[in-house]
Amino acid sequence: MAGQIHLGDPVKVRVQALDQEIEGRVSRFADSLDRQTRTMERRIDFDNRSGRLIPGMYTETRLSLREKKNALTIPLEAINRNGEEATVLA
Repeated sequence: MAGQIHLGDPVKVRVQALDQEIEGRVSRFADSLDRQTRTMERRIDFDNRSGRLIPGMYTETRLSLREKKNALTIPLEAINRNGEEATVLA
């Protein structure tokens, strides 16, 4: 998915310590993938004029790679897989 993330892409993070969701933008990224973890470091810039964000805070990050209008979405936890078949738990 690394190739689908671009400079300026919007990113939403939930800051658990603040019980707040904040939006930022992808501002920088590494030039290559880490071969051991198969990850690529990205940097996100946030407006922090209030000083509420401090180093070491944990966040849950949501990055939208694609958007499809009027699509039905289902939480992954609601899908029951059995071999090649998948059913949705209601």
